[in-house]
Amino acid sequence: MNLTYTTKFTTKQFTQLGLSAVLLGMAAGSAHAYDFSHINVNNINTEDQAVNALKSAGVDIPADSELTKFTGGSPVNLTFPYTTPSGVEKTVTYTFTDPAGARAQALVMVHDIQNFQKHGGHVDVNSIIGTFTLQGKPVQFTATGNDKNANNIVLASKDIPALNGTFKSQAELQKYVNAKRADIVEQSNIGGFGKTGGPVSHEAQMSYYDSTLDANGVAAGNVTGLANKSRFISNFRFANYSNNTGSTQLYTLSLGYNWELGNGWGLLFNLPLTYLDLNNGNSAYRVSMGTGLRIPASKLLNISAVQWDIIPLFRLGGVGLGDQLWNNTSVAYSGGVQSNVGASLGAGFSAVVQNQYTYNTDAAQFTLGGITPADQNVHVYRNGIQLIKDLDAQLFGKTVSTSFSFADVRFDYSNNLVKFDNQQEFGFNVGLKGNGVAANVARLNLTYTNASGYDDAIAFNLGGSF
Repeated sequence: MNLTYTTKFTTKQFTQLGLSAVLLGMAAGSAHAYDFSHINVNNINTEDQAVNALKSAGVDIPADSELTKFTGGSPVNLTFPYTTPSGVEKTVTYTFTDPAGARAQALVMVHDIQNFQKHGGHVDVNSIIGTFTLQGKPVQFTATGNDKNANNIVLASKDIPALNGTFKSQAELQKYVNAKRADIVEQSNIGGFGKTGGPVSHEAQMSYYDSTLDANGVAAGNVTGLANKSRFISNFRFANYSNNTGSTQLYTLSLGYNWELGNGWGLLFNLPLTYLDLNNGNSAYRVSMGTGLRIPASKLLNISAVQWDIIPLFRLGGVGLGDQLWNNTSVAYSGGVQSNVGASLGAGFSAVVQNQYTYNTDAAQFTLGGITPADQNVHVYRNGIQLIKDLDAQLFGKTVSTSFSFADVRFDYSNNLVKFDNQQEFGFNVGLKGNGVAANVARLNLTYTNASGYDDAIAFNLGGSF
């Protein structure tokens, strides 16, 4: 049983992951045969004596105060099976939440082991069951084995699929956790930064920026088919997402370009650069490059009642965790298609319906220890409507336009283990249109997102084009 605290899992960005690393190490070592026969209960009366006695038997109890941060107040339970002198099989459970608690339990454990053996019972240290929670999500591990060469460590968590697996050695387990720790951090939704769906997740953000890729066509409110010039687009976005663990802030600078090819065709690009301020002082960086080809379907099909654009999409993105950027980077890509249908409703009103599908894949996890292939695929369905009103007012010589929008976003995960699968976005936009320009050249947008587990999910956008 190895409870050794290792700095490998305790960088600033992985504070909340540390508990799992400590426990996993303990589980991995616990499948070894230990010799407790030399422990004399009469000579062990203090926690220090208990810790030293266990250490001499191969059980290392951590003393680092950082362990307190790992538990977050959630109890850790370790269950040992034992056999009474009469041959009845029972279990004993030790619970702790911090180093002080672990040391106290060490003393109890030593006394129990000695008492069991003293009265003819047997403690089976080759079969241990443990449970703990990571950000409120339960994780269970079992460790079994007949000797040092026959380990079998099984991890199971419905909410954190990246933790699931069976391992034959502590080295194998630690290598796996090290390679997967960025995924574990995201799936455990630390700071709301999760791959398990939600407004802060990588796939949700990639899908959002796909939806804003076109700043000239129907998606931007151009329901008249009026030609626009090629232009650069810049946008600053601040978003704050709060749940029961705290708040996460996103600061994004998005740079884009719409290259008009003529007759409604266009090549579209955007590059959102994001800094995430997570809970517990953690941070992360995210970047993605998206591109699409606007196909003027209504013109090709000679449809005049509505304007219809179809846009094949592709995006490549990555996320790195704080000062471990070069040792913990997850790369993902997505491909899909977007349909935008718009029509003038009269009296200065118009409407746009956007339907978007993307297929997201985690391409790889990069660490200094190597590359781990993808193991997660996500189907994202985004369907929304925008109601636009051009006002009889001008500001800085440009027509003022307002809009209300709604989008429903659905996530379909390949592993079917993710509970969170949808969110709804409500937006209000104020924009300025230049003379002869159908889409906004400047805009201010406020978005509220309804997502399970989030009490406050608001984003603020300010952008312009030239």
